[in-house]
Parts: sequence; structure tokens; C-alpha cells
Amino acid sequence: IKGTKVHTSSPQCQQCWKWGHPSDACRCPAIHCSLCVGPHHKDSHCSMSSCCKGNPKAFPPTPADMACPHVCSCINCGTQHAADNRHCPYWHHHFNHDWIKSRSTWDATARKAPTSVPTGPPPSPSLCSPSPSIPLASPKYRVCVMGSAVPDT
Repeated sequence: IKGTKVHTSSPQCQQCWKWGHPSDACRCPAIHCSLCVGPHHKDSHCSMSSCCKGNPKAFPPTPADMACPHVCSCINCGTQHAADNRHCPYWHHHFNHDWIKSRSTWDATARKAPTSVPTGPPPSPSLCSPSPSIPLASPKYRVCVMGSAVPDT
């Protein structure tokens, strides 16, 4: 009988929701929501987000019998799903440490460096109420959470 090879996955931080480090090694000063990247826990999303029914100051208010109309935003790939969603490209590569490290480094560099490529529309004033008339992606580039352009792969 032959033993199996150990496959360790890259950890996903439960504080900033990025891949490659555990929560106790996170250098992010604030907690982020995995749904909207807001500065709150996922459990507090409805009461802290400006669009949800749990927030009495929501404009426009969401009726109590409706689900949250919030469009999710992944902090890793910038697409419209929660950061802990299994459809994220980062999730599909979580056993590939080299891919996670190179992609995370590239994404961080792209967010810091000034770019001459089209970056799409300016970010929406509220993460909870993106304008439906503004396209979120062009055929060649998709807009990341921080507003930098990332070439499609």
C-alpha cells in the first residue's frame, strides 16, 4: 500500500479574505466583509451596508421581505461574487501555491503602480449601489476592486 501525497492548500484569510496567509498573519488593519469588501464582518453585512434592510438609513430602503439587493464584489479577482465563493479563480487554484503567490503579487503591484491602460469607469461612490448603466468590464480588461485594470487570462 502506497501512502498518498500531502496536498496543502493556501489559506484564505478570514479578516481580509485574500489568499496566501492565515488570519493571524494578516497585515490588514481592518476587517472586511466577504460579500462587499466593506469594513465589517459578513455577519453584520445587512446592518452595516447602506443598501440592506437591516440599515434604517438605507436609501432607498429595502423592504423587510426582500433579500439584500447588494451586488457582491470579490477582493481577489474583482468579479461579482463573494470572496469565499467556490467559483472564484483563486479558489480553483488554492492548492497551487505558486499561482496564488504570483497572482497575488501581480494584483498588488497592479493596484499600486500607475497604469496607462484603460481602467474603466471611476469606482462607484458606494460599493452597495453600483450604477447598472456603467459596464463593469471591457472585452480586454476587467476592473479590480481597487480600480486598476487586470488583463483577462
